[in-house]
Amino acid sequence: EQNRLRLQRITSRYAHRAAQARSDAEGDAGFLAAFGRVQDEVLRPVMEDVGAQLRAAGYDFRIAAGGEEKMPAIELHVMIPDRGESKDTIRFFARKYEEKGWQVIGEIELKGSPVELTRFNAGEPIARDVAEHLVVEAVEQMLAATGGRRR
Repeated sequence: EQNRLRLQRITSRYAHRAAQARSDAEGDAGFLAAFGRVQDEVLRPVMEDVGAQLRAAGYDFRIAAGGEEKMPAIELHVMIPDRGESKDTIRFFARKYEEKGWQVIGEIELKGSPVELTRFNAGEPIARDVAEHLVVEAVEQMLAATGGRRR
């Protein structure tokens, strides 16, 4: 009788852990799908619009989606002549933290380590006007570092 009760407790704990793992996996998949939609419907169009304006001003740009499966990203790389080692990249990526859960992080990378621009917690909307403001601010930082050189 004692072993039967013990086995019942063990299988009950395992069933709870398995259900939690399934729930976590479904939550992760839902967040990643939502971030994919934000990339396609908000971030990429904003980057394309800003890039077109930069191109009209004499600069070139490239947009790339990438990152890892569990840490997807989209980047706007502004091509500024005579910048040597500078990466001139604006990046938005998703990352899951143990305590905070999923977040979308916006950052700019010039010559040194990337500098965080903002964070959005899971469930917080990323509006087009907010994304556009962040991208334009980052471009301003890039161009301020160049002294205004053009292609």
